[in-house]
Amino acid sequence: MAQHAGRVSSGSMPKRGARTEIYADAATAHAIRRAAWVPLLLGIWAIIAGIVTIAWPGGTVLALAVIFGVFLVIAGPLQIAHALQIRDHAREWWLLMLRGVASLALGVITLVWPGITVWALALLFGVELLLLGGFETAAAFHARTAGRDWAWYLARGLAAIAVGIVTIAWPGITVFALALLLGFFLVYFGVMLLLGATTLRRNVHVV
Repeated sequence: MAQHAGRVSSGSMPKRGARTEIYADAATAHAIRRAAWVPLLLGIWAIIAGIVTIAWPGGTVLALAVIFGVFLVIAGPLQIAHALQIRDHAREWWLLMLRGVASLALGVITLVWPGITVWALALLFGVELLLLGGFETAAAFHARTAGRDWAWYLARGLAAIAVGIVTIAWPGITVFALALLLGFFLVYFGVMLLLGATTLRRNVHVV
């Protein structure tokens, strides 16, 4: 989820750990609040996909591949749409655009891979997490430089990188272990998106 800039000012000298208040003209504030619906929807979708992954009885590699692939195929276009919505207000919109393209591409690969193995699926999941972590961490630095909230980005980015490394480096990972990693990460990522989006909407004020 991207924070916003451009005809926007942050609250003056917020205390360490305090939330950043965003002040903007009416049109910009409306655009920010409207754009926040995309990460809200993506967060809900991530939580649903995560719960299904964890709760699926007797999950197979094919079932995990379908859940993961469908999640990415839906998430990619949502991220691209969000990037286009905020391109006039956020300097880091192009990071979200690249993130959406990468998600869509990995989702298609996951769904069309014939006879995908648990190792191949773990590799794709790990690559997706490393890409996510890289983009989110870069966005955190962009947001921090602009004096805006950056903790949501960094928390998502570091968690994604950590889980991505574990997924790729895990020798002989099982379907059950992969399902738990995928499911719990999707739930975590979805909750973080929901919290970030609702915080952004709440902190926008018209001046």
